[in-house]
Amino acid sequence: MRDRVRRWRLQCAVLPVCAIIALAGCDRSGQAPKPGAGGGLGETRTMAVPPPPGQPQPPPQGEPGPIEKYLFPPDLIMVHQAEIGIKDEQREEIITAVQEAQSKIMRLQWEMHQAMGQIERELESPRVDEAKALGTSGRITDIEGQIKQIHLGLLIRIKNRLSEEQQRRLTELRRVHAPHGR
Repeated sequence: MRDRVRRWRLQCAVLPVCAIIALAGCDRSGQAPKPGAGGGLGETRTMAVPPPPGQPQPPPQGEPGPIEKYLFPPDLIMVHQAEIGIKDEQREEIITAVQEAQSKIMRLQWEMHQAMGQIERELESPRVDEAKALGTSGRITDIEGQIKQIHLGLLIRIKNRLSEEQQRRLTELRRVHAPHGR
């Protein structure tokens, strides 16, 4: 029973993290990018989880996903800031946006960790209060959704700070520097 609870807990934690990392520019292997390789906000590492049957499949490795191709993770901008001509004002706005997002996400991660501990305790008993467990699961799902919204909002804010020319150049640089045959 404990092993099943641990597997379920891992699945609940890994799936949204994979989506968040994908939004933030992680590669399709599920590994967080190496520093300076372009990518997300943290050093989170997850295992690759295939989408459920009937769900859209991820694009082939090396190609950005349907959302990723329109957005620019902070690390990508940081690595190529000289090449795209980032101005001091833009740099400060991006740094501030990232710091604000990280602060909000940290609070939510604490809440999620607490809820994950709660659901584990609820599920380990021989009889589970279904309504209570589903309520806790709903809280976890809500927190995951909030984290995804914060990440997406951050990436949109960053894009809006860039000129059209800077966006075009970043898209080109991402294509040129994308690992081939991952």
